[in-house]
Amino acid sequence: MRKFSVFTCFLLFFAFMSAAYGATVPAAPTTDVKAVEKDLKQTFPQFRFDGFRKTPITGIYEIDAGSQIFYFSPQGYLFFGELYSKDGVNITAQRRSELMAAKVKDLPLGDAIKIGSGRKTVIEFADPVCPFCRRAYEHLAKRKDITLYVFLFPLAQIHPQAMAMSRYILCSPDPGKALGMAMTGELDGKNLGVPVGCGKTNVLTEDIAAGKKAGVMGTPAFFINGRFVNGANLPLIDKLLATK
Repeated sequence: MRKFSVFTCFLLFFAFMSAAYGATVPAAPTTDVKAVEKDLKQTFPQFRFDGFRKTPITGIYEIDAGSQIFYFSPQGYLFFGELYSKDGVNITAQRRSELMAAKVKDLPLGDAIKIGSGRKTVIEFADPVCPFCRRAYEHLAKRKDITLYVFLFPLAQIHPQAMAMSRYILCSPDPGKALGMAMTGELDGKNLGVPVGCGKTNVLTEDIAAGKKAGVMGTPAFFINGRFVNGANLPLIDKLLATK
């Protein structure tokens, strides 16, 4: 079998999974996908996943579990890590991006803060206090060819003011304007109360849930032309926007 460089956490993860699920080695490995998937379910009965398919490597199968990618061998091994092709392409990251982008169709764009009216669509999950979100906002605000849909995704554990600021933005008469003020630092350090009777605070809960469902774990996170962009990767964002 051809050697490949992958899986920095292979041994530790397999040891954990074996102890947790009582893994046993199948007696007769098979190359039939359905049969191998059945082996996985029998070997790791408590492991829940969404998709199962072959990889370019003979005898190694890919598993989708939420926003994570795992791998399985019919010999009874379950592991995770980054799989690279011989030309340096990160196959795991590529596949993870495809899976996340496929979930865009389920996002409730009607609940997002809409900015602009350009023909190109950019969907973003943003924390209004996040410095990288602010850098990306400053960059995108200069473009007139995009419509930006922003879902608020406050990272309260590292930005204590993010939750209150997000509620303030949603409850403002003009959320788009309030978002712009937040992204330029105009709201920093201010006592931001929520108007009595504001019925939009539940939207924030729904935004956060939508982000988690789509696999978002940090901000900013973008979906552009069927591609997921993690972080304020401005050159990549411009490249993707230039293709349509």
